[in-house]
Amino acid sequence: MRRWVMAVLAVGMLASPVAAQNPVAGEAQVRVGHFSPGMGDIDLYIDRTLSEAQDLSFATVTPWFTLPAGSYRLNITPAGAPLEDSLLEARLALLPGQRVTLAVIGERTRGTATLYPLVEDYSPIPTGQARVAFFHAVPDLGPVAVQYPDGTLLFEGLTYPDARAGGDAAAGYFTRDLVAGWRQFQVIPADSPGLLLVQTPEMALEEGTNTLVVLAGLRAGAITVAATTVPGTEVVTVNEQVISVGGGTARVRLAHFATGAGPLTLSVAGEAAGQEATLDFGGFTDWVEVPAAFYTARAVASADGTTTLFQLPEVPLVTGSWVTLAAIGLPDVGGGLFYPIVEDHRPINPGEARLTFVHAVADLGPVDVRLAEGTTLFVALEYPGIDGNALQSVDLVAGPRRLEVLPYGDSETVLFSLPEVTLLPGSNNLVVLTGLQAAPATFLLTTAPGQ
Repeated sequence: MRRWVMAVLAVGMLASPVAAQNPVAGEAQVRVGHFSPGMGDIDLYIDRTLSEAQDLSFATVTPWFTLPAGSYRLNITPAGAPLEDSLLEARLALLPGQRVTLAVIGERTRGTATLYPLVEDYSPIPTGQARVAFFHAVPDLGPVAVQYPDGTLLFEGLTYPDARAGGDAAAGYFTRDLVAGWRQFQVIPADSPGLLLVQTPEMALEEGTNTLVVLAGLRAGAITVAATTVPGTEVVTVNEQVISVGGGTARVRLAHFATGAGPLTLSVAGEAAGQEATLDFGGFTDWVEVPAAFYTARAVASADGTTTLFQLPEVPLVTGSWVTLAAIGLPDVGGGLFYPIVEDHRPINPGEARLTFVHAVADLGPVDVRLAEGTTLFVALEYPGIDGNALQSVDLVAGPRRLEVLPYGDSETVLFSLPEVTLLPGSNNLVVLTGLQAAPATFLLTTAPGQ
């Protein structure tokens, strides 16, 4: 098993101590939140002893538990695994009276997973108000803002707390007091205010409560997880909400990259609109603009017209999104799936082009992708359904490019050298690596500027 060991600053260095809701001299309150997509279920060891935080699945938060103030060694392991199989190791220094949420964030396959301590503010809350904290934990998403549905801005400049990616650790976690009552929050990209990423359900913010709202997952399927602590108790209510579609339009196209499937009739349908196309391997449709909504995607073997090889219910086509619904994998061995490729069609700098690469080879492990001259572009791309890191994008100076695919972490072995592609200024270029490891195939889908 691979291991990633990363250090964490003592929480006393990240923020000044705050009073606990029920302070006990010399003690602190701790809980664990699992926000690392693709890591699987986890356990927490404290000073080499298995803690009560066990078998945590993604997007869950434990109840608070008490620890004496002091220094601790923390280890995160796969659920049920021994300490020797540690995925993460960190040191934690707790001050008396602190409330600390240990957030497991980042991506295991890319070596960015870490334990991030959130020192929560449990000082007295003004009469008639409730306290809300937002934390940005989506590693492949840039800065975001949080607003009410009417557009009233609450937080701006929330960034993922990773200095290596240009993030400011202090800018990933904001807190404010709001008038108690029913509230709903929207998360939008800081540079695309018209695009709705996530909308929480309406939640009752009762007077005196503390609510932590975490933006988690990956950009292509972000969620919010809200954990509310009732005043005077240790009761925590966790509410997970999937992505909201907004109220505008989205663009969608269908593509057939499923190895050995023969011709497929692909369709996407919902309450508002839909489309259907019969495609050979490597075929794809033009973009179609549809109302933002939840859709069902389906692929039927064209030979008999009845055998459903792929089906994906409740696909969110979000306002402003560009989504290629691609049939991939090996349907003859039950390994086929519909994969929604959410492409980034935000404005591109003059003279540059955007390159998006998708790993769709079912029998191939994680890979890195680089330019033939040696510049690494993508790291730890993995077939979807394993750790979710199947797609990455980068902006490059327009022009001819040759790509090489290598095993993850191996800079010497070139698995495949792809045919040269020419990136036009302002274009979006989707490269799909499909087929089998012994017989790979690549397809380039280019969207010209203004198309």
